[in-house]
Amino acid sequence: MKVTVLEDDSRLRSFLKTSFVRNDWDITFCSAIDELETSLMTPPSPDVLILDRMIAGADSLHSLPSWKKQSPHTRVIFLSALDSTDEKVKALNAGADDYLAKPFSVSELEARVEALGRRQASATQESVIIQLGELKIDRLSHHASIGKMR
Repeated sequence: MKVTVLEDDSRLRSFLKTSFVRNDWDITFCSAIDELETSLMTPPSPDVLILDRMIAGADSLHSLPSWKKQSPHTRVIFLSALDSTDEKVKALNAGADDYLAKPFSVSELEARVEALGRRQASATQESVIIQLGELKIDRLSHHASIGKMR
């Protein structure tokens, strides 16, 4: 699973790097919004994007709609000290899939990333395979079969 993390706190980035090592994830860390935007232009898109909400004086929530257009299948988790219900609702309504208030448990964050990764994989699989009766077409591999797909 490809995970990209936007976090400007170097201590938290370092802690997350150390904690995420035990997972079999391809992880990219970005410390600024422009760095993340450059990263998102390089395929493949991440399966899960973990965003610090307030980064270098800017609210990453404002950039979320354009990032979602660029990577529509990417799932998004916000990490933020803005922990009011209104802030969480704002982020979810803007397209976030989850919102975790700081301070947080790393094991909970990992579980949420895994859950979103499963949803992303399921959504991707559903959109890749088209079935018409017994005819199945895999748009990714360009294979068609009747009956069971190999």
